[in-house]
Amino acid sequence: MRAEDISTIDEANAFLPGLVERFNAKFARRPANDKDLHRPLRQSDKQLREILCLKDQRYVGSQLTITYDGKKIILDPDGTAKGLVGKHVDIHQYADGTFSVVYAGEALPHTICDNAQQQVMHTSIVENKRLSAVLRYVKEQQDQMPEPTIKRANRKNGYKKTGKKPGRTPGTPGKKRAEVSA
Repeated sequence: MRAEDISTIDEANAFLPGLVERFNAKFARRPANDKDLHRPLRQSDKQLREILCLKDQRYVGSQLTITYDGKKIILDPDGTAKGLVGKHVDIHQYADGTFSVVYAGEALPHTICDNAQQQVMHTSIVENKRLSAVLRYVKEQQDQMPEPTIKRANRKNGYKKTGKKPGRTPGTPGKKRAEVSA
């Protein structure tokens, strides 16, 4: 299209039928048998959806959780999911982007938690209009509390500074290694 100096969608739509004709004239071939040998479709839409999906296996953790595609999937603890800890389940991802968790041919109820949405950004904290009021209240509460007593290591509670490590007598060097003769 660039060679034809086409730069708008309307020009491209007008150019397309001629392009298709030239392409078919150059590459199209007549079939060896003119009879239509396609089989009739016998599967329902639901069966086709299950056939034409990406399938993957995931391990079920101790809290009935699965990680898939950057998301944490939490299985509902009711029913079959209780006995799946430590086992593998199938994840079916469909063409529309949705997915299901399947075990032994049965879809399991679940909840999806997107890990990226669970992170708190500093901008969302700064934009919180009540934050300064909450911090002021916390400071007032802390100011009303008595000062905490900090226990320090001193002679009153039994600490004695000796200046040496226990088990060594002053002036003695550390243990020497035994020499090995060849």
